[in-house]
Amino acid sequence: MKVVGVDFDANKVLFVVVEGGPEGEPSIVDTKRFRLDDTRDADAMKKVRDEIRGLLAAHADACLSIRSKPENGQMRAGAAALKMEALVLAESGSAEVSFVSSVKAGKMPEAPGLFAYLQTAYKAASARLVEKPKKSKK
Repeated sequence: MKVVGVDFDANKVLFVVVEGGPEGEPSIVDTKRFRLDDTRDADAMKKVRDEIRGLLAAHADACLSIRSKPENGQMRAGAAALKMEALVLAESGSAEVSFVSSVKAGKMPEAPGLFAYLQTAYKAASARLVEKPKKSKK
């Protein structure tokens, strides 16, 4: 099974593509980081959309596992994260999309040798491999 783990950090969308199953440690297939320079610039949004589209097309056989970000409260996601999440969902096509809580993702082991900023996306993907969360409504 191949899973694209997705996380958002300020104005960046982070991807870690893993392959594996519940019996073994996932192997990392691909990693990417895209930056949204301006949330109110159409060209910047289109650039990130095209980058997301390319990555998801390259891994069309994968499902997506997105680390949930709160939409309200003190720790809520910013405008850039919400817009990038919408782009990922819009470009997901027929792929199965699920959301993983920060708590569940946080319980997953880290990948040795992977940059710290990519660990949460890796953990989101790993959580999807271990246990099948509920699908998001499309």
